[in-house]
Amino acid sequence: MNEFYNCFTEVSVKPRWGDNTPGYSEIIPKIIDIWPSAYIIHIFRDGRAVAASWLNLSWGPKTIEEAAYRWSKRITKCRVDSDCVENFLEVRYEDFVSDFFPELQKICGFIGESIDQRMLDYFNYDGQDRFRSMTKNPSWDARKEYHKNILRPPDPSLIDKWKKILTQSQVEKFQALTGNLLNDLGYELVGQSK
Repeated sequence: MNEFYNCFTEVSVKPRWGDNTPGYSEIIPKIIDIWPSAYIIHIFRDGRAVAASWLNLSWGPKTIEEAAYRWSKRITKCRVDSDCVENFLEVRYEDFVSDFFPELQKICGFIGESIDQRMLDYFNYDGQDRFRSMTKNPSWDARKEYHKNILRPPDPSLIDKWKKILTQSQVEKFQALTGNLLNDLGYELVGQSK
């Protein structure tokens, strides 16, 4: 694994590597076994927004109940497993999108890196490169649609998009199954106040 990632950093001309595969939240102890001093940055998002996104994907959960279960399982497991991590940081996706620079400062401070201008304009650099590589692969049409926002700066107007996508019944079911976790993460339940 180290050789693979070292090759990746060499080809990318980057000083260090990171991997943002969501499923890794379920195998944190294994990651720490391999890299004991790894920095784990857990960026979590309102589960209702995640469900609204997942339900539109061919590979995603088919019901709101399944989406609630999958989301809560991943978040809970990651938080429990964080006890075995020396370097663990949680970041709310909504905070990151709403006020990008302070959250970027927090992340860079956590990993001991300084902020580079390219980090602020990632959508003009890395986003363009990633999207271009997707457009070369004709079998990735659905993925191109799913990842189209990598070409844009963070857009706070998309944070509550789930409120227009999910039905009232879906929201109620999701909240009935995950309400305690949503509250614990600082999310207000629809129809209730904090």
